[in-house]
Amino acid sequence: MKNENYKNLILSFLNAEKADGNILHKIFEIYEEANKDFEKQNETNQAFTSIDAEACFLDHERTWILGKMIQNALNVEMGLKPISTEQIQVLEAGSGTGIIAIFAALSNPNTKITCLEINPVTYQKSLNFIKYLGLEEQIQILNLDASKLTTNHLPLTTFDIIFSETLSGGLFFEPQIQITNNIKKFLKPNGILIPQKIELFIELEDTNLNKIVTEKIKYFEKDLLDFDDENINADINFKILEDSSPNLIIIKTKLWLTEDVCVETDKKYRDFLNRAIIAVPYDKVIVCKKDDVLNLKINYIAGENTKNCKIDISKNP
Repeated sequence: MKNENYKNLILSFLNAEKADGNILHKIFEIYEEANKDFEKQNETNQAFTSIDAEACFLDHERTWILGKMIQNALNVEMGLKPISTEQIQVLEAGSGTGIIAIFAALSNPNTKITCLEINPVTYQKSLNFIKYLGLEEQIQILNLDASKLTTNHLPLTTFDIIFSETLSGGLFFEPQIQITNNIKKFLKPNGILIPQKIELFIELEDTNLNKIVTEKIKYFEKDLLDFDDENINADINFKILEDSSPNLIIIKTKLWLTEDVCVETDKKYRDFLNRAIIAVPYDKVIVCKKDDVLNLKINYIAGENTKNCKIDISKNP
């Protein structure tokens, strides 16, 4: 009975008209209860810790949007199934606390989810959460690096829906492209890949003025099903909007999770699609007048730290 109440609480969050932080905190208390006997472990060697995963969980806007997204994708797949009893197979990379897989399982009992989580601590805590809710028959979690996934690791070779939750602004920090390039080969024909498309935008700020001093320019747009290059390059001309010395590069993201669900960098998300910020080296900062044109060239490998981004900035004659 207790499990049913917990499941109903989770569904009430997912089915609400908007994200409800109070309900999500109650769900997080269930997660904590499931892990009350878990001994704290050292995670200094992990790029993304269990605390980071829990912070993503508690970002109620993010969690609600991702939950609605997987719910919508399941509804689409149900409509494509020739037999209503045919099971929907979902593969999730970077499953974190397991909350999105739980949303999928509760939204459709005829769904089987295989989760990939590289951090062994996050893996164990999410496994405890799933078992606590009695969903281990629907959800299987593997402690694996999704970028190195092979058919030898998997219970089956193709999936109806593949979802990568390794989402970070500007394609920095998280190996989203590398993971997507590897796992999308397990997608069934006409299956759903999430996210589907990404767009990146760039603008310049003068921190002394505390103002953006250029227009926002799109420099990258790719369908992730067809894109497989890890190199991100841009060569952009900015018209300066007022006298200033631009010393900060701001990168924002627009992500199409499905055809109907699009999210972009917004202050209401605490961690989801955060801005990528790159400081212009002091010796490369250029004093500009209004209507000057600055040329910026940037190059980086998707998944790298912003500190590794190569930049070249100059004033056009």
